[in-house]
Formats: sequence, C-alpha cells, structure tokens
Amino acid sequence: MSETLILVVDDEPDVRLQLSEILTWHGFHVIEAGGGTRALTLLQAFNGTIGLVISDYRMPGMDGAALARQVKEQFPDVPVLIVSGEACASDCAVADGFLAKPFAPDVLVDAVRRLVRLKGAAGSP
Repeated sequence: MSETLILVVDDEPDVRLQLSEILTWHGFHVIEAGGGTRALTLLQAFNGTIGLVISDYRMPGMDGAALARQVKEQFPDVPVLIVSGEACASDCAVADGFLAKPFAPDVLVDAVRRLVRLKGAAGSP
C-alpha cells in the first residue's frame, strides 16, 4: 500500500500540508494541488499512477464535487474522497467517500486504506 500515490487538493496550503504529512507518515506518497484545474493537470501528467484523490469540498473556481465529476469522467478508476467542514449531501454523492472536518488522523488513514483496497479489488481479475 505504501506505493500508492495520493493527490491532495485544497486551496489552503496549511491544510494540504497537514493532510500530506499524515499520509506520508503512514507510508503513502503524496502530491499536492491548490485547486481543481491543477489537480486535473497532475492527473493527466501522472498518467494513471495516482491511486486516490482527496479534495476539499469548498474551493474557489472548481469545488470538490465538480472535481470529482471530472475525475470520474476522465479517470474512472481513480477513487475520490471529499473532505469538508460543511454538509455536502447530494452534491458529493459522485465521490467514493466523504469525511466531515475535523477528523482524527486515524479516521483519514482508515478511509484512505479502504478506498485504496476497493480500487485494488476492482482492478483484480
């Protein structure tokens, strides 16, 4: 599981750093984007090697739900986890998971491991 590359998307640098540090400490490789457009560029540049996208819901330009829809259209095998400090009912249903902020680091890591395992199982023969 430590070979999984995770893309963390948030417009707040401190939040990106915090999520990245937690995931790196648990053995994941992490890259970061400050918004949805940059995230899509990175997904294309890394050409199928990103195993999970974690995105904030509320961001300027493209919010997390819009990003999740784009990811599902362009990279259907990449799971998306949306994190937010506010409710995100039907708008976030396109994502594979949702975590309400604040959450403990172990809750994040458990959600990431679950989504990575599901992706691996879906890709198995």
